Amino acid sequence: MEKEQRRFHLRHVRDVCKLDMTSQTNQQKVPADLVMRLRRATGLPVMVCKDYLRTVDPDLLQRILMAYEDGSVGSSYLRDPIEFDPRYAHAFAEAEVETQREVAAQIEEQRQDLRERGLEHLEYLLKRTGHLHWNTKQRILKEQFDIDWKTPSEMNSRIYFD
Repeated sequence: MEKEQRRFHLRHVRDVCKLDMTSQTNQQKVPADLVMRLRRATGLPVMVCKDYLRTVDPDLLQRILMAYEDGSVGSSYLRDPIEFDPRYAHAFAEAEVETQREVAAQIEEQRQDLRERGLEHLEYLLKRTGHLHWNTKQRILKEQFDIDWKTPSEMNSRIYFD
């Protein structure tokens, strides 16, 4: 998609997301082309896309569409396009190191707590740390670098991550 055409589409996304959400019926018209773009990006059914467009944060919608249309797809899920912006590569690298350090410390603290309470058999639960990792990374990026990063779970509402 050419740059000027993309700018139009992104302005269009912002305008659509400014729909009046105060009405009780919430039956605002949502442009069919935007519904279909969201459907292609997320795989959600058409009616779910229409409802989603009435409530979604414009910035999140813009990032979802950009991730899909730019091909910023990691394995089988969408990733925030800001991750691939060379201007933020250093910030993401530093945040990843800090995230690894914080998450490891939190897991060790939880492991110690389980052992003290005689619940060592539950330590396998500490291996599922995806959300902890993403939330920690999101906080670090915001606090230290003022980067508003969307986690994979925010970018992929149809996927349930462990």
